[in-house]
Amino acid sequence: MRMTSLELLSSSEACALLRMPRRTFIDQVKRGQIATAGKLPGHTGAFLFDPDEIERVKREREQASRRSR
Repeated sequence: MRMTSLELLSSSEACALLRMPRRTFIDQVKRGQIATAGKLPGHTGAFLFDPDEIERVKREREQASRRSR
C-alpha cells in the first residue's frame, strides 16, 4: 500500500495498519521509536503520521517477527 506523504494518518489509522494496540503505539511514539509528522492545533490536538514512517515501522516489525521464528 503506497500513499503520498501528503496523506497523513491519524493514530487510529496507523494502529490499524500496524495491527498494534493503541497503548503500545502511543508508548513507542513517546519513546521516539515512531516519528510524528505533525499535530493538530490545541492542547489535546491529535498527532499525525506520515504513511512512509508507518510503512517503515511495519517492515521492521515484520522483519523482527521473521527473525524470532
